[in-house]
Amino acid sequence: MIDFIFIIMLIIYLFLLLAIWKEEYIIGMITAMGMIVTGIYLAIYGAGDVSNILTQTLGLVNMALGVYIFLRGTVEKTQEVM
Repeated sequence: MIDFIFIIMLIIYLFLLLAIWKEEYIIGMITAMGMIVTGIYLAIYGAGDVSNILTQTLGLVNMALGVYIFLRGTVEKTQEVM
């Protein structure tokens, strides 16, 4: 059975693709926050009964992508306003 965290991650990545397609930085920043939260959850608790180095790596990669997208969206939005 698919774990709930993977369904949440799928929804977050779909919203991220929507934000990239529509060039909406605010939606991208909100999805980046979701990526950071799911990355922290995966790194701490794992996925279902599996908590090993693979799930920790997936969580850390998810967090890193979320931080990068959030910072990049902030810079782009700031440049757009100025």
